[in-house]
Amino acid sequence: MRKQKRSAVFAAAAVLGIVLILALGAVSASASVTMKTTKAVNLRTGPSSSAAKIIKIPKGATVTAGVSEGKWTKVVYRGSKAYGGWAYSKYLKASGSGSSSSSSSGKTKTTATAIWLRTGPGTNYGKIRAIEGGEKVTVLGTSGSWYRVSYKGATGYLKQGYFTDETMVREVSTAIYMRTSPTKSASVILVVPAYGKVTVHSRTSNNWYRVTYNGRSGYIYGGYFTTDSGSSANTRIVKTAIYLRSSTAISSRANIIATIQAGEEVTILSQANSKWYIVRYGSKTGYLRAGYFA
Repeated sequence: MRKQKRSAVFAAAAVLGIVLILALGAVSASASVTMKTTKAVNLRTGPSSSAAKIIKIPKGATVTAGVSEGKWTKVVYRGSKAYGGWAYSKYLKASGSGSSSSSSSGKTKTTATAIWLRTGPGTNYGKIRAIEGGEKVTVLGTSGSWYRVSYKGATGYLKQGYFTDETMVREVSTAIYMRTSPTKSASVILVVPAYGKVTVHSRTSNNWYRVTYNGRSGYIYGGYFTTDSGSSANTRIVKTAIYLRSSTAISSRANIIATIQAGEEVTILSQANSKWYIVRYGSKTGYLRAGYFA
């Protein structure tokens, strides 16, 4: 009987761990601060050593960190699946952030696309303002993969890789024509498929991008990247097993594309209506019913 009770408690803790991902705002690997554990640490259901243990995170593991409360930090750890909970802050350190460097200080850089200026070096930090493509900023220093910059009287952080002098690989959100020149009347070179990755070289004043895809170079129109500001694409974690469907009809199993397990990630591409989302799961695209995200 005692073994059964302990098993039940552990199972409940595991379920709570997945539900706790909600508190992190369904962070993705690219949407929060990345940290590493300095020693094996227990992931718990609350910010206390008396809270139930979900799983032990090994030393040197990578976690996605959210807010802190006292001596504890909310994290997501992806082992065999995603677990969310609280870890003791003392055993976490920033991954690759280091100290701010001045090697790039004083340089003027030009943005290749619209990007948010943020209050800190991570997409979990607040937005100060949007900076359009083609604008010049002054680099004050670096913090990990972020620049600390000054722009029109505002100081904040911009992600590296979004400037005209840097190689930037981006993913398109839908199939799009690559053309010989930056105009819709130009000849079509090829079609870049949905979720194809292109290397961006520069941006024109009329919102066209010079890109390379599979060894071919040309122009594609802006606004079709999955990382564009204002894009509806974002990564979420499902809180219970759910069917990915080929349509919003649920009258038969014929339209089931896949079963997504609790704790797995999907990318929301758009909202079909008040009850359904269009999502990408691995290489598959389909519909998920609203209300099942952590």
